[in-house]
Amino acid sequence: MHEPRFLLAALFTGRVICHLLKHMYQPLFEPQEDGLEIPEVGSWAETKYRLVGLYDKLFSTGMKDRWETRVYIDLYAGAGYSRIRGKNRLLAGSPFLALSVPDPFDKYIFCESSSPLLEALKKRVRKHFPKADAKFVLGDCNDKVEEIVVHPSKTRQVVSV
Repeated sequence: MHEPRFLLAALFTGRVICHLLKHMYQPLFEPQEDGLEIPEVGSWAETKYRLVGLYDKLFSTGMKDRWETRVYIDLYAGAGYSRIRGKNRLLAGSPFLALSVPDPFDKYIFCESSSPLLEALKKRVRKHFPKADAKFVLGDCNDKVEEIVVHPSKTRQVVSV
């Protein structure tokens, strides 16, 4: 049986995490219908994207002074937006969460196996983040390793996958 102190600490930690997920990280804009491809996801995706966004923010800020170059790689990038199944609610996907961090990455590599989803992502990134150094790779990430891998350079780099 757990001691009451342990249970209180676990309950407190859970509440703190829930608060962080709800209030700490939001993308720079709310997605809007634009006529491009938008895949449907389950309601769980909202929590997933909040966690991914929080991690992106913590990583990009924590590493900004430690590395000359920071590269963000998304192996399953999707279209950039997702629609919650059964609702007419749009969410910013992981590419836009990474592009929205306060301390932006130096380079972004987005891989997606679906051509329509990748084309939608390209158009959205170019519209909302025209100055971002973004590379788009079409295909299964397992088959595109050579194209995705950041080749060593003369500068120090860190990669967030």
